[in-house]
Amino acid sequence: MCANPSYQGSQSSLNANASAKADLNRLLRNLVDAKVELGAETKSEQFQGLLQKDLLDATKLASECRLKIFSDLKDRLLPRQGANDPLPSTRPKVRPSFDCDRSGKGAERLVCSSQDISILDLSMANAFRDVLAEQKSNEARTRWKNAQNAWLKQVRNQCGDILCLTDVYTKRIDYLRQARGKG
Repeated sequence: MCANPSYQGSQSSLNANASAKADLNRLLRNLVDAKVELGAETKSEQFQGLLQKDLLDATKLASECRLKIFSDLKDRLLPRQGANDPLPSTRPKVRPSFDCDRSGKGAERLVCSSQDISILDLSMANAFRDVLAEQKSNEARTRWKNAQNAWLKQVRNQCGDILCLTDVYTKRIDYLRQARGKG
């Protein structure tokens, strides 16, 4: 649905006309053939797909697309509370994968305050559980647990708003789903 930007591409730059390029190539070949050591440096970058300068915009578009799909799905799957709803508390409260009563500050509090982020947290916890279940050794399970704890501290806990949490949870869920079957 949402295009994933390719993180590979190619880019090189040389500002010269065709005749100058041919002359430079011929000169360089002659110098190399004469075994002259050159102290020159050229810059060439290899990618596949997008140019590096276009990658940020493409990544933002992909994230916005995922957020739009999430919002559309949420609106279709979760009933909205209207002004005419007789019992506004009839919608069950979705809790995240951790105990909100023991949660710290910052990102955990934001997760606990948002039904949408709580749902994402549960989805991520389920995807993580599935990846762990596929691991064949205790060492592999320990590596995954350490990586998950690092992600919580270094990525999720750095978020200060709902938009950031939505983005990092969505990316982590995608990553964990892609990791399934590789254990």
